[in-house]
Amino acid sequence: MDNSQFNAPFKEIIEFSGRLGKMVQSFDFALPKLNFPEIKLPEFTLPEIDFENIKASIEHNSKFGWTLTGPMGLALYFDKDLREMDQAQLDEYFYLLYTEKDFAFFNEIKEDLIGKIEPHRKELLEDCLDSFLSDKYKIAIPTLMTFIEGEVTDILDTRDYGWKLNELMEKATTNDEEKFDQIATYSTYYFLREELYRSWKFGDERLEMINRHWVLHGRDNPELWTKYDCLRLINVLSSLQFIKDDIE
Repeated sequence: MDNSQFNAPFKEIIEFSGRLGKMVQSFDFALPKLNFPEIKLPEFTLPEIDFENIKASIEHNSKFGWTLTGPMGLALYFDKDLREMDQAQLDEYFYLLYTEKDFAFFNEIKEDLIGKIEPHRKELLEDCLDSFLSDKYKIAIPTLMTFIEGEVTDILDTRDYGWKLNELMEKATTNDEEKFDQIATYSTYYFLREELYRSWKFGDERLEMINRHWVLHGRDNPELWTKYDCLRLINVLSSLQFIKDDIE
């Protein structure tokens, strides 16, 4: 049987793929760079916790992606035992928080997120959250990164939010509600600036923490993504929505 009629199209496909690959390599895929301001945590104290311990606890929890969200209590977040936990232990701690009692806390966060997201993005967010629940979390991770990107861009690049954010973080307060807002803001920005948006050359060894640039530029290995990564992105998105809602 003469296979030449079948071989020709495959040859053309292979040649086209080669040309396409060279074109892709020549493209600059750099997305607009987000400039994170240097946000300082105003000095204040909480009952039985001085400022240095407040700041140390926030930075410890946040560097592993566990930022303070609206529904999360301060007593839980400042549990002194958390400071002794490493990445794996802290991941498991917050995973249990979200999933115990038949996913009660997760469902609270889910309802809050879906209620605040723009209507045209609601269905996609629901798909992401459902993917986590059905243990198909790897599918959701790149999309959650884009949700986070959208919220960060709104907060940083929109004048109406920007000045309110600066006003919030520069004021001295004894009001417990405003302290909560400042802690949530500082913890979220700390994780975004120091970890999620950390610059890291693609040729270097992969960081332990999932990285926005590596994921969205297609340089990361999805086999290394975990359910904890997906949940920490959901947690950060919740924190961003809390900040945005609070300063509107």
